[in-house]
Amino acid sequence: MITSWGFGGLLHAAVYSLRTKVVEDLVACFNPDTGILSVHGRSLHMTYAGFLLGLPSSGVDVNGIISHTTSHEDFGIARTSLTPVALYDELIQMPSSEAFKRKLLLYIVGTVIRPTGNMHISTSYLSLLGQMDEIKTMNWAKFAFEGMLAAVRTYKNGRARGISNKFIDSCIWLLQLFYLEHLAIGIIHQPIIDRELPRVTFWTDSHITRAVKHVKQHGGVGTRTVDMFTPADHAAHTEVYDINELKSKVVALQREVDFLRSHVTISLTDVRRDMGDLIYGAVAGVREDLASQGKEIDVIRRTLHDFMARAKDGTKIGIGSTEGHREEEANNVSQDHVKITASQVVI
Repeated sequence: MITSWGFGGLLHAAVYSLRTKVVEDLVACFNPDTGILSVHGRSLHMTYAGFLLGLPSSGVDVNGIISHTTSHEDFGIARTSLTPVALYDELIQMPSSEAFKRKLLLYIVGTVIRPTGNMHISTSYLSLLGQMDEIKTMNWAKFAFEGMLAAVRTYKNGRARGISNKFIDSCIWLLQLFYLEHLAIGIIHQPIIDRELPRVTFWTDSHITRAVKHVKQHGGVGTRTVDMFTPADHAAHTEVYDINELKSKVVALQREVDFLRSHVTISLTDVRRDMGDLIYGAVAGVREDLASQGKEIDVIRRTLHDFMARAKDGTKIGIGSTEGHREEEANNVSQDHVKITASQVVI
């Protein structure tokens, strides 16, 4: 349920622990009109990015939805129930239902995301209960951040007029978390870009105590003796990260090229071997055909030789006989002619 609203990061919060003195010093160094936190000789620009709490940082503006005209009786919620303690006591005894979901949303918004400076949860939050299906589409990071800006502005204006404010309402915890994330004190070595999100999961009570102790030992938030991570450090790291990433990609690409090259070499060797086998087979076949044809030609030559030899021998033996044969044929023709003539006379 909570995750479906986009509040899953809050479930992994290590602790919700404020260090009052540190927060007061940070508020003194923070400009709510520009979002600039000036500490340790550095200027850090704070925005409503959702990396701190893991809240949705895009979508519908929550302030545009909240209506101050909605009455709390519309949802059957008594005024006495609109306190963190009363809501908590009711939630731990309620079964899962639509009423449970509404009161749970009021509790999360009124105690973590944007708490008020008094003991009651703002009745303006009741207007969100009619938008339960759209909760996940709202920009809660911006809503929390703008609430913190307004709270700091109210607190500083009151101090300027001599009013002693006991509490700073809204999610002032964001300012403390933002400051801790930029401390380069050895607890976390890598820049923000490499850290596991959301950052609220890292800052346990012991980590916060160590960081605050380190800052105190070096003179507090106003001194220049505490190292900080700045946007310039992040940009330089990002550039190095990009170069290293590019180098790794080039190396990977070179490996792929080498692999393809070896694959092509193997393929060419196979093709050459296949072509060699094919050509050798074809040549061997031609050779066999030529040898066979040569044998046939030899047979034909021998046959012709024998025939010519026999013809030559036959011509030498039969010369005289031929002339006698011709004379005999002539005599036969004459005799036949005489016979034919005589026969005609008898008739």
